[in-house]
Amino acid sequence: QQQQQQQQQQQGSQSTQEGTAGSHYMTHLQRQLTHFRNTILAPYRPCIELTTHLKLLVTDIVDAFVTQVSLLRTLTPTARMSLAHDMAKLELAVLPLHPAKGVGVAYQHLRSLRPLLFRELDEVANCPELTQLPPMVVLHSLYARGPPELVLPHRLRGWSESHYVRWLNEHPLASERLQLIRESLDAYRREMDRRGAKQYSPVYVLIGELASQFFEHSSSPRKQAREL
Repeated sequence: QQQQQQQQQQQGSQSTQEGTAGSHYMTHLQRQLTHFRNTILAPYRPCIELTTHLKLLVTDIVDAFVTQVSLLRTLTPTARMSLAHDMAKLELAVLPLHPAKGVGVAYQHLRSLRPLLFRELDEVANCPELTQLPPMVVLHSLYARGPPELVLPHRLRGWSESHYVRWLNEHPLASERLQLIRESLDAYRREMDRRGAKQYSPVYVLIGELASQFFEHSSSPRKQAREL
């Protein structure tokens, strides 16, 4: 009984740390944006060109946040709530530069990510977020629900997260990106077969089904330019 209590305390402590991880990120981002606004932007007067550059900057910030969240490997309920709060804080943090609502598709991705994080696994296959988010964001986010043996593509290749994000930016074709997903799924299947497992994780099955769906929709040369 004492061991169970200790385990519960450890799990609670871990959940708290995971739940506040996003807040640390947001605190750092807010500090950096304040410095940028008060130091870098201070000498400049408002103009159309400056507004355009700030809009691009906010777009990049929002896109980067969505990507980083999708690559989180473990998300406890506490962590999900913390991320939901951070999404609201992000909108407030960029407001002095440019309203998040004014960055179009990137803002839609931010707003759509929150409900996806809170959906039950059996709801994901038919949820509206599948058409509102980049497919790779959807696929990445599902790994957090899977077993440890289901490894994110960049971890399987031994890449850092920053290297993986750069790779994604440099390889927009659906066929290239989804090939990494398939490599990850194949590695999981081989490991389970080696262990003699009688069934695969439902997360593995869902990622495979969605990856095939996204790939089929992007199979033609023209459709392969679709953002993933």
